[in-house]
Amino acid sequence: MILEIQKQFNENILQMAAQCYGVQPKDLISLGGFESHVYEFVYQQKPCIMKITHSLRRTKDYIMGELDFLNFLIDRGANVARALPSSYGNWVEIIPTGQTDSYFLVIVYEKAKGKLPTEAEWNHHLFETWGQTLGKIHAISKEYKLPNSAFKRQEWNEEDQLDIAKYVPNSQTKVFEQVEKLMDRIASLPKDRNSYGLIHGDFHHKNFFVENGIITVFDFDDVTYNWYINDIATILYFVNMHPLKPWVKEFPRCFLDPFLIGYCRENQLDPIWFKYLPDFLRLNHVIQYVICYQSLDMEKLTKAQKHRIEKLRYEIENEVEILNIPDTYANTKKY
Repeated sequence: MILEIQKQFNENILQMAAQCYGVQPKDLISLGGFESHVYEFVYQQKPCIMKITHSLRRTKDYIMGELDFLNFLIDRGANVARALPSSYGNWVEIIPTGQTDSYFLVIVYEKAKGKLPTEAEWNHHLFETWGQTLGKIHAISKEYKLPNSAFKRQEWNEEDQLDIAKYVPNSQTKVFEQVEKLMDRIASLPKDRNSYGLIHGDFHHKNFFVENGIITVFDFDDVTYNWYINDIATILYFVNMHPLKPWVKEFPRCFLDPFLIGYCRENQLDPIWFKYLPDFLRLNHVIQYVICYQSLDMEKLTKAQKHRIEKLRYEIENEVEILNIPDTYANTKKY
């Protein structure tokens, strides 16, 4: 979490947030959170999730863009966790900090049904359902029309964590050179309704629950305009880095093959986009590198944190291949 947000958060902020939903701080169970403070509680007689984020990251209108897209997906049959208004009828509550132009924002969602996937469920059935769920989101996204220009979500290159000069020391000239080259390559890619639109942006296996074989997606905080292939790249990046159990067959084929079978039940993606998958994987790598500088105290790094930062830097500077993606994916007739 951004250090400045941590400094501004306190019990008074939590008290005011709780009041907006007719509960007390003692009723909120902390779930931690990486970019926001997240709590579980009972609201309107059902288990819910409260997310408290900050104006350093988001505005009310920007969050309304997320919620409008969320409702659009739900209305068209996607399995995603629904947002709920506060006791005052507001979708987003504003909690002032007492500092100029600084405030917290509170949003509440129904808790998704089920639980996080387990090691026992880490198999081709899950991967296929995962792909089908993403395919449906992408298919619906193609139909989405922005109802209010104030709600527009950011374009891919407006991502705060891609503004590396804001966080990474300017002495790292090789990092800056490689990131600029990467961004230029991606920026030159074509955009049309079948390749580019609103994506989830963070659909890894900590952001959905499973119940009776059905996946329910949550945490749409990173919804952004991007190429659909980047959603697949982000998923691949995280299942490679953090699988629930070691891969015993050839990866990524053992994951990607069933995933794409499911995906293609709901949406078609031109196979040519798999040619660009390595660069989108590198883009995820850059974001993880910047997050280190954004969220860690560089003067108090653990040995493991220091090693991770050094490894990420080396791999970015030397354009190390994140994953070997077989050419057959880009040469397949269709997905």
